[in-house]
Amino acid sequence: MTDAGAQIPAVVEIDHSFFKAFDNAHFRMSAPPDEKPVFSAMLGEQEVALPLTGIIRELSLEEGDPLRIMVETIGKSLKFVSVLRAGDEVPAEVRTGEASWESGADHLEIASQRLTMQLVTWVSGRETMITDPLELQQLLEDPSTKDKVNEAFKEAADKLGLDDPDEVTTMVESFAEELAYVEALRSRFSHIRALFKSLTVLRQSYRDQNSVIDEIDPVVRLMKKPVADFQTKFDLADAQTGEIMSVLSKLDVQRDYIRDMRDELFARFEAWQPIVDQWHGVNPLDPPQGFNVGNALRDLYQFLAQRYLEADEWILMTSPKNSENGEMRYGGVMTW
Repeated sequence: MTDAGAQIPAVVEIDHSFFKAFDNAHFRMSAPPDEKPVFSAMLGEQEVALPLTGIIRELSLEEGDPLRIMVETIGKSLKFVSVLRAGDEVPAEVRTGEASWESGADHLEIASQRLTMQLVTWVSGRETMITDPLELQQLLEDPSTKDKVNEAFKEAADKLGLDDPDEVTTMVESFAEELAYVEALRSRFSHIRALFKSLTVLRQSYRDQNSVIDEIDPVVRLMKKPVADFQTKFDLADAQTGEIMSVLSKLDVQRDYIRDMRDELFARFEAWQPIVDQWHGVNPLDPPQGFNVGNALRDLYQFLAQRYLEADEWILMTSPKNSENGEMRYGGVMTW
């Protein structure tokens, strides 16, 4: 449901003459650093990109108008898919709040083990949140821990006013399914951290070669911000779920929080995926045949610069160029 109570469309359907006047019509995000939802199409030989907020304004679409609801739904959906066309399904995140992608069985196991250990340590009076998969496995395989699990679930049931510890088991399993997506994204973050570490090692190895350092330094400097930002997001998610009884007593609220965090992180990681794929399994000090470290560094710098350079620096690098007829163009796309 939308905020106004209207039904969220399940499929992209645009029945308006404005959208039918263009060829190759579709919806996408604009290029960074703006990354705003736009309606993109061909007008003759020129590609046009029209911000959805501008379309709503120019067509005077009021709150509750079915077309406005459709356009706003498309805008929200573009966080989860790269392109939408008429007839495409609206992502589950927008329709139901569920994820349109799958977490792995290993991530579900980690989430379940983490919540179980929080209960075990809560009973002892020293609640501890553990996210390291190996440490969790070792603790839960310890016979002394296994003896404490049943006690922990019984104590939790009593605290929550429940008659059956199995009800706590169901609650833990339900929330673990939501938390598994955060664990899956944490795993993806590990690849970005590994890349950052590899680049710092590469910089150290070439510290006496100024020409190489000149290429590596800007990349390492820019990568510090996203790595720190991602870590902060995971720290916030962990802090929000760090008290197991608070989680179990407010499952709906905690579920909504985790879903919001899941969606925000997923959208950010999707942008990073081509970079992660490019560098996956690559040792910069001994790259595989055919992998050009210099070119890959330049690709990575361009990706980071578009998103993380300070605004005053970035404006100089992307100042618009006037076309012959005086219209402003960015990257060959006419914008309004």
